[in-house]
Amino acid sequence: MFEIRDIKYLEKDTLVELSPETVLKNIAKPEARTDKKVAVIGGGPAGLSAAMFLSRAGVPVTVFEKSEKLVGREFVALIEGHISGEHAYFRIKREDIEKDVALCKAYGAEFVTGKEVASIKALKEEGYTDVIVAIGAWKPGNAHLQYGGAFDAVEFLADAKNEKIEVV
Repeated sequence: MFEIRDIKYLEKDTLVELSPETVLKNIAKPEARTDKKVAVIGGGPAGLSAAMFLSRAGVPVTVFEKSEKLVGREFVALIEGHISGEHAYFRIKREDIEKDVALCKAYGAEFVTGKEVASIKALKEEGYTDVIVAIGAWKPGNAHLQYGGAFDAVEFLADAKNEKIEVV
């Protein structure tokens, strides 16, 4: 049985009939099956996943992302990175993420970028019945080490992507 990651990286001629273009042409937006209207705050991996599953199930959903582009902080560090060797499978091309967004849109999900949500209350006042907060990891954690040093993982990945450090 294939996992989604496996299918995305199969040779193109293996899945011609399942190409993103073919799939998108044949998707019909599902009928609304509920009186719910869902807002998702955050356009990273969790927000996109929520939008995908909700819209596919016929739930009206709008994703709000404060950045101009959809993608979470950790994905920004990983997209088209230069990490090689056993960790190379973490690289994700922006075009692959854009295909996922196109799929969400085909199912009826809407996206608002460049807008920071002021409050959940404001979204409720706009008519959203439910709100999913999927804001991700924008602030680095603190390891509280007794000795030695710690690196922020996302900064490390971004530096590796931009070849500011050498990953061996």
